[in-house]
Amino acid sequence: MASSRREKFFAYNSLAVLLIAMQGCKVTVETKNDSTVTGVLREADGFGNLTLSRAALVSLRGHHVRAEEMYIKASTANRSDYY
Repeated sequence: MASSRREKFFAYNSLAVLLIAMQGCKVTVETKNDSTVTGVLREADGFGNLTLSRAALVSLRGHHVRAEEMYIKASTANRSDYY
């Protein structure tokens, strides 16, 4: 999980702990450019960066892209929902 002292601090003292707890759940992430990515949350770090497996990206224009694995940087994520 957390590799550095700084990352471990953020993992336990921010909302990133919720993302870490959701590992293995199916999630939908809305990005700042209004695209959505749906997949299984495989990994979340203390900074809020996410790795989704079996991911499907839908752009604002409706284009669909599927990937076996997708990395989402925390600064591009707007919100996350799970189900």
